[in-house]
Amino acid sequence: MTDTAIGTLPDFNEILDNAQSRLAEMHPDLPVNFRFHWREIPFTARIDDFSGQTRLRLICDLGVVPYTAENPGLRQAMMGLVHTGDLGDGARYAMGGENRVNLVGDAPVPEDLSGTSIIATVTGFLLKLRPYIDLARDSHALA
Repeated sequence: MTDTAIGTLPDFNEILDNAQSRLAEMHPDLPVNFRFHWREIPFTARIDDFSGQTRLRLICDLGVVPYTAENPGLRQAMMGLVHTGDLGDGARYAMGGENRVNLVGDAPVPEDLSGTSIIATVTGFLLKLRPYIDLARDSHALA
């Protein structure tokens, strides 16, 4: 603990150590569903048994496809993304509900499912998906 003019503050390293130990002890049951934002983009995630293997399915909401009258350049760019097909790395662009473009990804998760393995899998997968997210953002900027 650290004493300040305001009062006693906990040691930051102590907080991190406590959080890390709790994360390592967490062993969730399937399915695991969660949402988060990264780089101001909403993501939905699900970890479940898909075809006998524990996998992470990640959906990134890249925004609404505008009508041609609203923004023909952006519409063409976003529809071009959707028609690219399989991107490799377990990812593809897809049309979602309400005329939204999604980046959908799928990655294996270690069998010893824990809070740490979930965060490690999501982080590694986001780094693989980042170029595809940047491509979609560039399409918005160029249209």
